[in-house]
Amino acid sequence: MIGRVAAFCREHGLVHDGDLVLAACSGGPDSLALLDVLARCRERLHIEVAVAYINHGIRTAAFDEERRVQQAAAARGCPCYIRRTAVPALARRRKQSLETAAREERYRLLRDVQRQIRAQSIAVAHHQNDQAETVLWHLVRGSGLTGLAGMRPRREKIIRPFLCVTRAEITDYAARRHLHPCHDETNDELHCTRNKLRLQYLPFLAQLNPAIIADLNRLAAVVQAEDDVLRQQTEEAYRRTAQVRAEGIVLSKTRLAEQPTALQRRLIRRAYEALTGHMTGLSLEQVETVRHLLDKEPGKRFAMRAFYVQRTYEALVCTARPPVSRTAEIAAALPFGTPQVYRLGAWRLQLQVTTKPVKPAPNQWLIDYDRLSPDTVLRCRRPGDRWLGKDHTTALKKIFTAQHLMPAQRATLPLLCQGNLVVWLAGRGACPTLAVQAETKRIGIITLLGGTEYASGY
Repeated sequence: MIGRVAAFCREHGLVHDGDLVLAACSGGPDSLALLDVLARCRERLHIEVAVAYINHGIRTAAFDEERRVQQAAAARGCPCYIRRTAVPALARRRKQSLETAAREERYRLLRDVQRQIRAQSIAVAHHQNDQAETVLWHLVRGSGLTGLAGMRPRREKIIRPFLCVTRAEITDYAARRHLHPCHDETNDELHCTRNKLRLQYLPFLAQLNPAIIADLNRLAAVVQAEDDVLRQQTEEAYRRTAQVRAEGIVLSKTRLAEQPTALQRRLIRRAYEALTGHMTGLSLEQVETVRHLLDKEPGKRFAMRAFYVQRTYEALVCTARPPVSRTAEIAAALPFGTPQVYRLGAWRLQLQVTTKPVKPAPNQWLIDYDRLSPDTVLRCRRPGDRWLGKDHTTALKKIFTAQHLMPAQRATLPLLCQGNLVVWLAGRGACPTLAVQAETKRIGIITLLGGTEYASGY
């Protein structure tokens, strides 16, 4: 078993010469065997081993386990780190099951220790039976390929050297090595889903297929290889489809729609991962709701905690926070005409005057300064505003629709107005009345200087 675990570590690149490996040890048979195997592999793999025990604050027996893990670590010349927490209180505060809260807190504390001692990896004792349970659980839940791929030998800093051996082999190894593991009675409680799978469902399935453990592990290996191919295709498509902008992650509507359904789903999950930092919490039903926004009219939205998607004319805009109307940030109308810098909410504009010909930059617009009425003001949109054309006026809403502006942009865009008539619009320029003519003597240069992150996204 020692040779097989060492070969598995080398094959999957789990450790490298000089690595410090933090072994998570609960004192149970699996993790105690892992500690023993890693300690015996130190010279073979050229690694150092440290040990961490997490006391979840659930069982009084945990304090005895702390002592026994410390003794096991000391017997093998490994430093041991103890961390204590109060999972029951955390579970109540977070409204989580005890099982979920314990898992999250355990990994958080393990990562704290790993960073503290600068270990290269955290070794956990998941084995082939655990892999079978994981695949079966994802199958029961109707997961996709990523779920059916089960646990991988490495996930970031977490490594699983025992995915090459079964529980029976570990039990046999512990007996031959005269290890004295602790027994966690919570592993016998049937109200925990994983315990039910291990104690009831897998034994029943083994009656139908005695090789169920090996077969589910083979399924995981096959799916992992296929999932890797799809992940690579997803990354390539993501680079073509997604842009990171001030307003969020923008998925091109055209390029997203061109993808097969499977890649559309994965691209949405990829944007979710980029915003939240994890892949969990987004169901297939929610992915489909987002995907169907492609067929909806602009303005339609999807919202869940930490993931908001809005359909615009050309894209799906994904953000970690809900789009917020900035109307409240907009100042009152500002008299406009004096050459200076004006600030309107998130925007900054500069007015300059010249008598020389000007070739405007992309963020500049020209007006006939002498035609600027004394009652001209700089403000944002108001009900009843109309664009002043050459011989007619047009509802400002129609202008915005033609420019493919979303509601949040419409509410904050700078306008020059005379009453309810709009004579200049950022992004469009001056109306015919205010446009520069051959006889213009003084040219007004309006420069959009930008402003907050929200403004720069326009």
